[in-house]
Amino acid sequence: MSKTSDYTALGPLVGFVYQIYYFLYCLLTIQDGETVSLEKIDDVGSETGEKRTYFQLKHSINSKPSAVKRMTERDTDLWKTLNMWVSIVKKQGDEAVQRQWIANSEFVLVSNKNAENNRFFELVEAYKKDDSNWDELEKFVNNQAAKDSKKESEGEEKKNIYLYTKNVNDYALKKEMLKRVTVEFESDDELRAKIDGVIQYGKMVPEKRVSDVRYMLIGEITDSVVKGVTAYTKESFYAANVSLFEYMRTRKFIPLNRKVELPERPMEQTFVKQLQGVDAPRCNDMKEIIQLTEQKLRFENDYRAANKSAGAQEQRQFEVDMHTEWKNIFDEQNDGLTFMSDEQMKRTAGKEVLKAVKKVHLKYDQEDIGPSESNGCYYHFSDGETPRIGWRVDWETLYNGKEWTTE
Repeated sequence: MSKTSDYTALGPLVGFVYQIYYFLYCLLTIQDGETVSLEKIDDVGSETGEKRTYFQLKHSINSKPSAVKRMTERDTDLWKTLNMWVSIVKKQGDEAVQRQWIANSEFVLVSNKNAENNRFFELVEAYKKDDSNWDELEKFVNNQAAKDSKKESEGEEKKNIYLYTKNVNDYALKKEMLKRVTVEFESDDELRAKIDGVIQYGKMVPEKRVSDVRYMLIGEITDSVVKGVTAYTKESFYAANVSLFEYMRTRKFIPLNRKVELPERPMEQTFVKQLQGVDAPRCNDMKEIIQLTEQKLRFENDYRAANKSAGAQEQRQFEVDMHTEWKNIFDEQNDGLTFMSDEQMKRTAGKEVLKAVKKVHLKYDQEDIGPSESNGCYYHFSDGETPRIGWRVDWETLYNGKEWTTE
């Protein structure tokens, strides 16, 4: 498949992501009495009493990722959007009803396309500031319709542009409607930055956790859309997410369940060899080992993030407590055993150590990190070239273990 084909295939997906991001931004800035929706009145919609705002989103990707597409005066996305809004308003009733509908509406075209030097948008903005500029804008729209009428037979796209421009130009209330049109240009990075700004400064989430909150909100919203939840009031959005904001503001250790990159040879990890050394259940099952490896890697990611948010004292105390829990269990289960003890006895005792340790619920700065993260922690410290803990009485000799130190 060519690169052009690849980008073409990606277009709808990237466009949907852009739409979800804009939906999230509107939800984060929702006002009292407002309802924000997805694919109800438009791509994104806002309704407050009889007032409403239509947000039509047009996203484009370029075959050259560093390049930015330009929205021209005769861009299909532009005239298709205006034509669609005309059709929506016409369906509301007679001309008097339509006029009132327009007066209570705002029409916003949101795009990542660059519109610098776009004469149409310049004329719209000038008209919105001063009614005396209407004649020039009307002349421009007339010229666009006339220009495209000559090319009606030159292919499907040219025919569509002709129909769009003609419908807009022929609309009796185009003067009133164009007064209510606004264009927003948001690159993917700009939109992401706006979302992050609201999360950090509006929701008071620490900067280092902002991107995590954004990812979690996007996931939650996408899941809700799949389940049919496509509209929120300020109260319902707050109720659905207040615990997340509070959680991310106050907790130091946060299980984020991120996707992790597995090692090429999972079975060769030291912590796996230690499990095999005590005949742990399914320790030779690749599916089981992958699951345990994911627990270990997620703990490592979350532990690093927690240590950045907390400090050396919290980290040291966590490791001391973790090691103490392990040491107490290890000493009890291996009591009376030595390096010279029977192999099966060492395996059996080590298996009991593992079984008991997996029931330990560790705390980070007095916050319970949960069973999955606790298990991942012990797999982490029993892994590597020089593991810090083990299960068998002879683990240090077998796996090049390192004597524990908290220095």
